[in-house]
Amino acid sequence: MKVSMPCFFNENRSQSPRLKWDAPGIVDLDFSDIDRDPRLPSLEREALSAWMSKKVQRKNITANIPKTYAPLGRIWGRFPQGYQPAERSWKEILFHAYRRDRTIWGFDHEDWSAFLRDDRRRVAHGRQFLFATAYFIGGYKYTPEISNSFRSCVAAELIFGRAAYWSMSDRLEDGLEELGYKKSERRRHFSNALAKLVLETRSIDPSDFTEEALWKLSERGHAQTVGRQCGKISHALAYKGYIPNSLRMRVYEKYQTRDTGEIAPEWVAMATRWRRTSTIGKPTRVSTYGTLLKIGLWLARTHPKVRSPADWDVTTAAEAIAIILEMCVGDYAVPGSGRVPPHRLGKPLMVNSRSAIISHLRRFFHDIQIWGWVEPRFNPRFHLSTPRKILNQRGPNPRVIDEPIWLKLVWAATALQP
Repeated sequence: MKVSMPCFFNENRSQSPRLKWDAPGIVDLDFSDIDRDPRLPSLEREALSAWMSKKVQRKNITANIPKTYAPLGRIWGRFPQGYQPAERSWKEILFHAYRRDRTIWGFDHEDWSAFLRDDRRRVAHGRQFLFATAYFIGGYKYTPEISNSFRSCVAAELIFGRAAYWSMSDRLEDGLEELGYKKSERRRHFSNALAKLVLETRSIDPSDFTEEALWKLSERGHAQTVGRQCGKISHALAYKGYIPNSLRMRVYEKYQTRDTGEIAPEWVAMATRWRRTSTIGKPTRVSTYGTLLKIGLWLARTHPKVRSPADWDVTTAAEAIAIILEMCVGDYAVPGSGRVPPHRLGKPLMVNSRSAIISHLRRFFHDIQIWGWVEPRFNPRFHLSTPRKILNQRGPNPRVIDEPIWLKLVWAATALQP
């Protein structure tokens, strides 16, 4: 006997999962006939109290909380029924209404922010539904600080409607394909950046995607990949006639725009010479060069007398390893480097990032030694080796898998055929 498992994602877009339900959107809902008084009536508070104490089920109290449930019911009707993350998000709203003694019209920016920052698992899985409600009813603004808390594409579908959103997206993506972009290239990050643009402009009409809106999105502190995709979006908009000309946003050589004025010229010259000589892949070469500038800035601020690789000794190498182990996101960032989302600044570097920085520094000193440029007063392979505690922490990085995806994986595992 076959049991069909629920599938909430469209198989045709593996790179940008779509919700399989209709997702008609909530942006066209009209609340003009609903009382927007933020005060919670006493009778409704009593009904919510009975529900919270599990004396009454939610479906049996909706008639007893008309003022609280009126806006929620209309939005609920546009969301998938029986989907646990959606159910949990609505329960959190009702809990919050009871605790704050107010209706949803009385929720302020901090109330919605508390929802979206809540790390509890039952809340985290329903963030896109909470955000959609806050975005439409509370006028909540889409910011870089919350952009990584949920899938932007899913939020755009819930708010503007699945069909309308993807129809607009497909038009722009078809334009990119006609311009010569490969499907794999444009599919990788394009949909995510476009969804962020839609949420920031609060519109799915390409006529509202102005040059100002694109520059604003690229400079607001989102991940660097979003800024790069803004250039592709502008190409599609210009090709379709929505803006006069495409915008040149792509940074072809990141290291050419970095301000190295604070770093010792001898160190910058050696790092630049290494970058031009090394035959490793360009992404690794650029990443290593960025690490060298970061180390050069650390030397300029803490060891001004160490101006070139020839000045390094065993003590300098040991201190470099120690500072890398204590380094946080944003430390010793060279002006002109890639933008980092504000919510990540000051957080400890990931284990793999620390290991990569040490590996870059070790490769640099090893190369300049075997090329005969300098004769270090230490052994790079030994004194710049990755500490054992870092190596022991490297490996798989387990994380919570969204319930719909997990159901698909479980069902696929049980339905395997030879």
